[in-house]
Amino acid sequence: MSSTTLIIGIGNELRGDDAAGPVAARLLRTRVPEADVLEVHQLTADLATSLSTYDTVVFIDADERTDRATLTPVLTRARTGAVHAHHMTPQDLLLLAEALGDRVPLRSIQAAIPARSFDHGTDLSSTSQKGVAECVDAVCALLRVEVAAA
Repeated sequence: MSSTTLIIGIGNELRGDDAAGPVAARLLRTRVPEADVLEVHQLTADLATSLSTYDTVVFIDADERTDRATLTPVLTRARTGAVHAHHMTPQDLLLLAEALGDRVPLRSIQAAIPARSFDHGTDLSSTSQKGVAECVDAVCALLRVEVAAA
């Protein structure tokens, strides 16, 4: 049986807190073994066609604009402005999948982990470490609720 959930951890593990997405994704791989998990440096157009087989996709990334881990729905209404192939957002990726005629996931969630430092290095700040733990717990709760409702 194939997975209905895809978790994508986004970030560069050599840039401090930018690694929060992949770190959380690895933890979720063990906590939610029924989900497929990817770790990527950035979202790229080639991922668009991969989304069509999933009911739920969770995008996890570091965010310097937040003080705590948050989960928000990704809205796919029309985007204003250009889509840049070297800096795609989850919304851009879903809109591209839709434009290609692919089925988009029924539920798309953006998980943001607080980040403070993007300097070269492999250590997460204490803020991001706490945010990773909060994010993992929140995603687990979200997916458990979703499974129970199905």
